[in-house]
Amino acid sequence: FKPNAAPEPKPHNLSLPSEADSPSQLEQDTARLDEALAALGRSLPSRQDMRSAQALRVSRDTSRGDYEQLVQRIAVQPPPWRQNGPHVVVLLGASGVGKTITAAKIAAQAKHYHGVQAGLLCADGMRIGAAEQLGAYANILEVPFAAVRNAQSMHKALRRLRGCSLIIVDTPAASARDKEQLAQVVAIQSAVQSRANSESLIVLSASQSGEDQRASCLSFRQSGADALIYTK
Repeated sequence: FKPNAAPEPKPHNLSLPSEADSPSQLEQDTARLDEALAALGRSLPSRQDMRSAQALRVSRDTSRGDYEQLVQRIAVQPPPWRQNGPHVVVLLGASGVGKTITAAKIAAQAKHYHGVQAGLLCADGMRIGAAEQLGAYANILEVPFAAVRNAQSMHKALRRLRGCSLIIVDTPAASARDKEQLAQVVAIQSAVQSRANSESLIVLSASQSGEDQRASCLSFRQSGADALIYTK
């Protein structure tokens, strides 16, 4: 007996698997390892994800300053429901930019959030189902509705909606390259301007190309458009 002597280590009982069960155990361990590595790989961002996130942060930091400069340069028009007295809004734009749904949204905002009696007027006699679509929105919103096929009928339609403080007019689609379409829309716009306090808004889609947006603005600006409204 030696005091303070460390006990001798006991030999480990290492037993190797037999040839019969070794492949099975090895396959199970390998499968578990593969599952663990796969789960770890799913939880970690890829290099592409990390590069995208970094680019997004840089884009946000850069665009914040651009956005502030843009806001300072653009004059924001008061919403239609804040105008004094009976007011008519004429929506102008190309096909597919969202004029009809925008008309319904303006009416909904005016009535349900600001207590303004709004009416919807469809002046699109070109597109099949245009009056039915806007009429369906009017039924859902429970607002007055009228429809005309041409500029000559605008006076009667405005008289039918004379109880509304705000009237939104949905016009036919007009391409900057189609002079006939533009002439029809300008005629409707002129008929409204001659009989009511009105403003004309050019509807642009954020998905349009810059060239198409510029063409729409140049075309309708000549007819006396007052402002832009973006959709999508």
